[in-house]
Amino acid sequence: MPITLRNEIGIKEIIESLHYIQEQNHFLLKTKSDFKISVPYYPDYFSQWDQTKFSIYLFENPYLNAELDIFPIYKKDFDERLGYMIPLSILETSDINYDEESYRHLREYKTMAYYKLLELDKEILYSNNGENIFRLSEIFNCNSICILHNPTVEQSGFDISSSILSLYNFGYILRENQSKPVYDKAHLVKKMRIKQSRLTLRPSNFKIESNSFIYSLFRDHLLQTDNVVVRFILLYQIIEGFIEEEFNKQFDQLLDNYTKKEISKNDLKESMSTISTERELINSIFTNCDIDNKLKQEFSEECDFLLNDLKIVLKKIIFLIRYTP
Repeated sequence: MPITLRNEIGIKEIIESLHYIQEQNHFLLKTKSDFKISVPYYPDYFSQWDQTKFSIYLFENPYLNAELDIFPIYKKDFDERLGYMIPLSILETSDINYDEESYRHLREYKTMAYYKLLELDKEILYSNNGENIFRLSEIFNCNSICILHNPTVEQSGFDISSSILSLYNFGYILRENQSKPVYDKAHLVKKMRIKQSRLTLRPSNFKIESNSFIYSLFRDHLLQTDNVVVRFILLYQIIEGFIEEEFNKQFDQLLDNYTKKEISKNDLKESMSTISTERELINSIFTNCDIDNKLKQEFSEECDFLLNDLKIVLKKIIFLIRYTP
């Protein structure tokens, strides 16, 4: 759904035309009744690429949001660049030197970002008497933008939903809810800005959006706390959901193999015993999963604090039970 304009008395109209006015260097958005707003275009270069071949997603990152936090996006085991993760701020500045190979075609991507942003579902309050000039940063509540080239994405089999966890690992949160990022990723900033020139994303083994409960935990509740123990409890709820899905998948595969007589009855019994083991299911879920050592250390320390606090509380309870008349 396109942008909607709403005036002071609440009348709404949908934007029906979007044009770039070269002489005035701005985008003009008009409704059927000829209500207009304009969005200034700040880059020095304007691309003639086909904007229908691109997709855009809004993100929030509390640390990697400086003007030069520009990262090409790649999918693991796929060599072609899928697009860019860019800060919103670079769309409102003049072009800098983008001659490096890692920034190839970035100027074109900036133009595409304008088009795709102004096609998003957004309501704008405008004045019947004012100039109605809006910067992108006044319209969109995000600090980072992911702009992807659709043909390359289709060729790679990339899916943004399956890469939410991988993006989260770099500090990027998809802005489709009101959650505020509260976790600490400051230790990654230096590594990203100095040592790492791209975001290489690894799709998750599960479709997060396929289960509404898991989806809600990932997209809302998990982002509301930076306490690693609380986060572990929430994550384990997610893992339990994944365990059930993984068991059903393996169980269906075993039955299919047995029906096709590819395995014997004894093989079926042994395999059923194996996939019923929680340890095996968890190992299956975490195959090829790397856990940051710093995160493991923080979790261990928080668990120690929690257990020590529980011991103190337990001692107090025992004392009160014994000595309270």
